[in-house]
Amino acid sequence: MKQCAILVLAALLTLAVSISSGQSAYWSGAHAGLPPGVTADQLMFAAVDSSTCWSVLGFSSEFVRTTDGGATWSGSLIPGTAGYEASYITSTDANSAWVAFSDPSGLTSGGVFKTTDGGASWAQQTTAFAQSGGDPLFIKFFDAVNGVAVGNPNGGNWEIYTTTNGGDNWTQVSSPNIPAPLSGEHAYTAGHPSAFGNNFWFSTSKQSLYKTTNRGLTWTVARDVFPGAIGMGVAFKDNLNGLLTGDGPNIGIRRTTDGGNTFVPVSAPANLTPSFITAVPHAPGSYVATTFALFGWHPGSAYTTDDGATWHTVDYTSHGRSVFISPAVGWSGSSFDSVYKYIGPPLQPPLSGVLSEKGDLPAKFELRQNYPNPFNPSTTMSYRLSTEGFVTLKVYDLLGREVATLVNEQKHSGTYDVRFEGVGLASGTYFYKLTAGGHVETRSMILMR
Repeated sequence: MKQCAILVLAALLTLAVSISSGQSAYWSGAHAGLPPGVTADQLMFAAVDSSTCWSVLGFSSEFVRTTDGGATWSGSLIPGTAGYEASYITSTDANSAWVAFSDPSGLTSGGVFKTTDGGASWAQQTTAFAQSGGDPLFIKFFDAVNGVAVGNPNGGNWEIYTTTNGGDNWTQVSSPNIPAPLSGEHAYTAGHPSAFGNNFWFSTSKQSLYKTTNRGLTWTVARDVFPGAIGMGVAFKDNLNGLLTGDGPNIGIRRTTDGGNTFVPVSAPANLTPSFITAVPHAPGSYVATTFALFGWHPGSAYTTDDGATWHTVDYTSHGRSVFISPAVGWSGSSFDSVYKYIGPPLQPPLSGVLSEKGDLPAKFELRQNYPNPFNPSTTMSYRLSTEGFVTLKVYDLLGREVATLVNEQKHSGTYDVRFEGVGLASGTYFYKLTAGGHVETRSMILMR
């Protein structure tokens, strides 16, 4: 039994614990239902909600799924995929998922396989990928009908397809709508792509980042975004803000605030080689970086709640890719035949964050008066959305200067509560403004010391 080494980080009381038998202060390992001997650090995830998460095993043709928050997992081989290797998975609900498969032999195009009954049955969908040398590597469904599949360059052009009917039919994106690949360039499948709203990003072996803002119909590219990186993992928290890992020793992490056009270096977790990165939904500025033990890299997991300015190491145990559905619920691959479930404190900024997301369906947009008011030092604001859209909630002082951004992301319809703390602010009147689609509403509040 390995001894647990505990490192107390006074600022956030973070525990860094070496995992023994899949257990730590921040992660617990769930073995039930996983095939024995699975190298789970090769898992790729598609989370639906706090209960349901799909996963496929890289270099195999097997899927697993949990519907009880990760306590147990079940799955099987996907029929018709013998000899194929799973490349990526996407899901829109507890019953529907799509898996992209490549054929390592190069004799066929692999294919896209879909289930609508929770994985009980699968059907291969017609794809127009070339019958030899072309494979779907990344796949993303933005909703139940609109999706995109990305393959490597074939015949001198990227092979990318879109669908508007759930994958029953695919249309190839014409080459003028995709920047031409560099010589020898291919998608970096050892990392992972990212999506937000109608946007989708994937990285390449030539340190390029390709981006679409309209579900794959047209693309742009940013070149040489991470010089020296072996490959890159991508994570965007909204349409503009994201982090990029440079897969390799002493490479680090970079940040973008313009959708991936330009990047600047930020700090990286200490004693960790960040290979994978994921954004934490409903927690602006929060990301989780993970690495497995390979090539002499330093494994472990760490998180940031301030867009990479500071990192807090959680453990030094081998982790694969991770996915979070909220600041308190997430999963990660492991080097054991298990999946780690996040059990630590919510990964959200300490000065503001979503307290609850209520399940009612409001009939109108509304920004409610904060409570308590006056307040010292914290207060809660509530807003209601009748339709899904991109939402910002910001706080300003009497001179119109922005003092805090509480929400800056896509939101479903519903009622939301957000906490604001005026630590470090002077007494006085402040304003908070909600912008959602064409709706703008502002209210005032008083901080009284």
